[in-house]
Amino acid sequence: MSDSSAEGPIAVPVKLDKGTLVPISIAFSIIVSFLAAWGWLNSQFAGLKTSIDASIKVTDERFATYERRMERVETKAANSWTIVDETLWVSEFRRMNPAMSIPETRRN
Repeated sequence: MSDSSAEGPIAVPVKLDKGTLVPISIAFSIIVSFLAAWGWLNSQFAGLKTSIDASIKVTDERFATYERRMERVETKAANSWTIVDETLWVSEFRRMNPAMSIPETRRN
């Protein structure tokens, strides 16, 4: 009794001709095209990401500028003069400029 698996693998002759080289070249060209498209798309998306990041940075800077301006406006509004401050300032202005005709002021 002889065991055929003990003899080792059976060698199958490979014949390279037009019938085998055409499918191999088609498969190779598809793989190369896929890799080229992948690289091109990757570079396009990387450029798009850079553009989006720059746009976000500009937007963040604008919001920071607007926030600083709003803080200044709020500070000015919080430190506004009272009626007493305004009356004292007008009195002092009249005292320092006696020759100037200053109309009476009213606050609504």
